[in-house]
Amino acid sequence: MNRLSLIFMNCAAVAMFTACSNNDLGDLPDLSTQKAQEYAEQFSKKYPDVSLNQNWDYSDKAANFSLSLPQFKAPVTRAGNGSMTKSEDWYEVDLNMNKWMQEQLKELENNKKCGNPFYLTVPSNHFSIIPVYMGRSGADYELHAVIGEDDYLVWKKHENIEFKDLKNTEWHSTIMRTKWSEEYYNNTTDYDNGTVTGIRAKSIEFNDFQTGMAMHFYLKITKPTSASGYHNAGAEQSSLNHMMIALKNVPRPSNISEEKQVILIGAEDSNLKNSDWDYNDIVFMIVGDPSTPPIKEIENDTIIEKVTVRYMVEDLGSIGDFDFNDIVVDVLDFKEKVAEYDANKAFSGWKETKHYQKAVLRHLGGKLPFTLTIGDTKLPEMGGPSTFKTSPNTEYDITGWDMNTNNIYIEVQGKDNAGVCKIKFPKAGEAPMIIATNTTQEWMKENVSVPVEWFYIPE
Repeated sequence: MNRLSLIFMNCAAVAMFTACSNNDLGDLPDLSTQKAQEYAEQFSKKYPDVSLNQNWDYSDKAANFSLSLPQFKAPVTRAGNGSMTKSEDWYEVDLNMNKWMQEQLKELENNKKCGNPFYLTVPSNHFSIIPVYMGRSGADYELHAVIGEDDYLVWKKHENIEFKDLKNTEWHSTIMRTKWSEEYYNNTTDYDNGTVTGIRAKSIEFNDFQTGMAMHFYLKITKPTSASGYHNAGAEQSSLNHMMIALKNVPRPSNISEEKQVILIGAEDSNLKNSDWDYNDIVFMIVGDPSTPPIKEIENDTIIEKVTVRYMVEDLGSIGDFDFNDIVVDVLDFKEKVAEYDANKAFSGWKETKHYQKAVLRHLGGKLPFTLTIGDTKLPEMGGPSTFKTSPNTEYDITGWDMNTNNIYIEVQGKDNAGVCKIKFPKAGEAPMIIATNTTQEWMKENVSVPVEWFYIPE
């Protein structure tokens, strides 16, 4: 299909979607077809290499998990908020402890019954985290700790962990092995045949955090495995959502003094249909000085699952700038859930108790009045010259938003009350007037076009 055909297809689609006005912005003529044609022509000139046949939704829709507990709130002052530092000293892992761990979290076996969803609370003393084992995983990920409302990047896969084996008796990095293979797995996980002769890692130290503050961990998938059915990019595999298991009664490592408590936490990086659920993709040790953070299994607590999508809109007020900041709105979907357990007190699943949605207007970079409809909810008319270049952060309750269909709709009053333009989320083949992103994507400055790298360019 040539580009001219795509342009006219885009115009026809907009006209079809917006046949008549509901007159909320006055009894004005519908300029949608005319403006869409002008916009599509300008977009193709600005981004000649960008394929219009793409999905304009770039959000990963990764769920974030939290607990509705007072301990999760930040302290009134920053005093006592604590610090995280990375040690320069190597700790050599006790392989006997790892052998015990492998008996609990057997490779390629479903180990869900070995533990329940949990969080922890901050002890009154210093504690440290040390990665001690990496199992079979083709993904790249980060380990995060959430303490109160603060998120700490603790460790990245392969960071400051080395091993020795029969083929190489010098310390060397796991990242040196670029191919995932049985040889790699044997060299990192099979202690019985003596292949691995040593593992060492650098610790991450936690000091002076507020005692009793709730904390939890999650793995963030930064690069998913090439095979499908394991996880999505951006997924957060949280201890709150039963993606980690805490092992207690750990055999004391020979190089940890008697007065210091030790626990192990195993994490599963895959939550989709092909997951093996062995919970040993990364195992880290927490060492208390003297006490480790107490483990609190989630029983009567409410888990909040949140998904957020950011929409960036061109309001057609100045065709050709493509800054996509005329309207920036975050839409949030919340599900509150409680854990359910079987007769043996093993976690069996979640029961949803509440579902609600919100929208937060983040930025107004346009000068034209508009109405915004998200799902079933039409928000009050807003915008205009008085709100130009403002970031109101106004929150609205909404209903009926479908994150998969992006049912968001904007009516924009044209310049000098010339008419009304109506904008829906674009389909493949249409030039985008709205795009969806993660909230980590910042909006552009005024009249600064988004870079071409935001869009898909065919090879």
